[in-house]
Parts: sequence; C-alpha cells; structure tokens
Amino acid sequence: MEATFTGEPVTIGFNPQYLIDGLANLGAQFAMLSFVDAFKPAVISPAGEDGEVIPGYRYLIMPIRVSR
Repeated sequence: MEATFTGEPVTIGFNPQYLIDGLANLGAQFAMLSFVDAFKPAVISPAGEDGEVIPGYRYLIMPIRVSR
C-alpha cells in the first residue's frame, strides 16, 4: 500500500479485517488515516486526490499491541 506520511515515525498495528472493512466503505480512492500515537484510536476518512478529507464518513479503529 502506498502512503504519504507526515510527523514522527511510529509503529502501529490494526486488526487486518477491521482495517479492510473501514477502507472498503470509504467510497473514495484515497484515505486519510489520522492518529495521535500508537495506543489511541485512529480515524479513517475518505480523501480527494489533493489529500483533503471528504466529509460525511469517518471510521474509528482501535490499534492492537505490536511486539517490537
């Protein structure tokens, strides 16, 4: 999966099926994944080609612990 990332590097894990479910229902080709840190919930939102969030759908996803 190609991604553009801004901010400090972070390792975060999600249940793959929950991630697929959220992305499958976006209704857009691009997604914005927003999170504060690896231990707090993340929000997946549809985005345009310019990276701007398209309002109307948000999917909250909880991270899982990842061993390092």
